[in-house]
Amino acid sequence: MMNKKIFLLVSFVLCALIQPGNSVEPIVKLTIANGKLADTEGELIIPKETIVFEYPGEKSSNWKEIQRYVTEDSDCFIEFVPTAQKEFLFKDLITISYKVMPSLKEKGCKEFLKSQVNSISKKWEESRQGFSPEIVILSQNETELIYEKTEKKPSKTSEFEIVKMIVSDSGLHMIHRMKKGASFSEDEKDKILKGFRESASLESYSEAKTHRQAFSFVNKLTDSIELGGYFDDWITLEIKETPEGFVYSTTIPRKFMEQDRYYDECLEIYRCSNLRDSSIYTFIESEQEALCSRVDRVLEYNTLEVSPKEIIYTCDFPIDHLQVTRIVRTFLTDKGYYSIRYDKGQPKKKLSDKEISEIVERVKFVKVTY
Repeated sequence: MMNKKIFLLVSFVLCALIQPGNSVEPIVKLTIANGKLADTEGELIIPKETIVFEYPGEKSSNWKEIQRYVTEDSDCFIEFVPTAQKEFLFKDLITISYKVMPSLKEKGCKEFLKSQVNSISKKWEESRQGFSPEIVILSQNETELIYEKTEKKPSKTSEFEIVKMIVSDSGLHMIHRMKKGASFSEDEKDKILKGFRESASLESYSEAKTHRQAFSFVNKLTDSIELGGYFDDWITLEIKETPEGFVYSTTIPRKFMEQDRYYDECLEIYRCSNLRDSSIYTFIESEQEALCSRVDRVLEYNTLEVSPKEIIYTCDFPIDHLQVTRIVRTFLTDKGYYSIRYDKGQPKKKLSDKEISEIVERVKFVKVTY
């Protein structure tokens, strides 16, 4: 395969883009380096694997994702509640989490896992002024531990939780099944333990994608993008998915596959769930801040069309020897956020108004189906 370069390095900021206003600190700025998610120093901070949990008698499609974060110290977590449940009651909750700890295995897994459980108990005792939950270790081996935690709080809603911890070469993975109010029935507890013991395991992201009804970091977008007739002869170079819930693709004209030169035209599509029902202006602001950071300059944006859930705008910026014009169509649907970005570069000149109008019609023809 010939060594080709894409003139536009794909980059974006995931700070509070998806879920503004949350109490968790915003994540670090991220970029794509050699097709992998990296922090601003170029160090990969995303685990290579994810817990995959096949919940006996349950489908992940009957649960909804309500939070997904990567924090500054490289922690990841994702939370699910039943579809019919109001999000912030947390009567039933499944959480999958990950913490970067590459040298963990060298420290002795069994002792570390026990120390983690003891640490949880100590933190609760300190924070609740003498109150300490009951923690019972149900099973463990060299790399895994399952424990049950019970918090019976006077005058407050009691909490019950079953947790599985798995140590890998890269860090600590955990899955939590929590319930508030009434404790788990024996049947519920047996079902959770059966699932944790038989199916809650680590898999690569590519393997995890094959489990469409399992719980994992894999995003469960069920949409399909129809590009329209103009793009029939274009080739999709890559489709990537990040643990934060972004799915993005890069598509270029087929002719560039036969030419050993810079690509001066491409189509990028970004999409993710709108978990917090953010306004379209929140996404637009984050997109534009990300691009300004990427090109290291203040850009002027020209808004062409505006509606409550869709905005089309343009901007110009230089990359290498090209003057790039970007036409962006950003819109919201009931399923989430979409950004269609058409980039065209020319030596030393911008696109004309007529050329921009033609491209706007092309991106407006892109459709989302379910």
